[in-house]
Amino acid sequence: MKKQPVLDLHCDLLGTIDWSNDSLDFESPETNCSIPQLESGGVRLQVLAIAGVTGVSKTPFFSGKRQVELYQQMLHEYPDKIGDFASFNKTSNKIHCLFAIENASLLAEETDPLEKVFERLKQYQGIERILYLSLTWNHKNRFGGGNLSDVGLKDDGKELLEVMNEMGIAIDFSHTCDRLAYDIISYIDKKGLTLPLMASHSNFRAIKDHPRNLPDEIAKEIVLRGGVIGVNFVQRFLGKEPESLIDHIEYGLSLGRQSLGLGADFYGALEVPDQLSPAKVIPPFFDKLPNASSYPILRSMLSRRISEKDIEGLFWENGFQFITKALTSH
Repeated sequence: MKKQPVLDLHCDLLGTIDWSNDSLDFESPETNCSIPQLESGGVRLQVLAIAGVTGVSKTPFFSGKRQVELYQQMLHEYPDKIGDFASFNKTSNKIHCLFAIENASLLAEETDPLEKVFERLKQYQGIERILYLSLTWNHKNRFGGGNLSDVGLKDDGKELLEVMNEMGIAIDFSHTCDRLAYDIISYIDKKGLTLPLMASHSNFRAIKDHPRNLPDEIAKEIVLRGGVIGVNFVQRFLGKEPESLIDHIEYGLSLGRQSLGLGADFYGALEVPDQLSPAKVIPPFFDKLPNASSYPILRSMLSRRISEKDIEGLFWENGFQFITKALTSH
């Protein structure tokens, strides 16, 4: 089997360790995206989510700060295995990383002045390059509404979009409700903003009707505007069988062959309260594709149904082209 380098647009290694109260670490297989698992899967570029939930006792702001510290610790403890994005080159055998902000509530408390949000965003950008930011997680916050709400774009969200535009940070649609997604696109067009669009870890509602999956209208807008969509491996977003992931991949390719990448969303099966993640499934991933070591298995599955060129685009080229363009546009 050909060794295929992997670029993944979303995993929750930092958040899983943080939410485990440090009972897990960078090598714990329970994270489903440990360093050994990423190495075994052939990952060479990994976008690390800094993730949090609005409105919980462990506030997103402090959780986000801790996850950034964990990243700095990982770079220090594993210099032969983990590298920052600035040191990436195609001959490196390290796993190189970028940041993503999964929920802008991580940047400041809900009642903090908006300037604090912008200050923290710039601070994190100085530690590692931020590829993308999602305004929300599943719930509403000061910026707009997540998947489990029906809240559109708020004034704070509008101002944050303009700062993201200045900083060259892509806007992520993976955790927007439909109303927020449409409002974001309308505001971008109204203001003539040029920030890239993407859905870092989402599948397609046309294949599986779930609010976390993209409706066709949003998926097509991302493709039309040169964005990328990372397919998600979480079983409740896919279907009844592991092969349903390939159904989503084939559908995504039909929308735009250069716009589909991997956003597996690997994370540890932590005990998350029902109100935060209703209808959750434990374990979250199919036994056939359980963790970040599974990419060679997926490649073998795909080889029976899609072309080698499309596999290479999915595993590397499409995501890399998007990252290159997004990070050099400002």
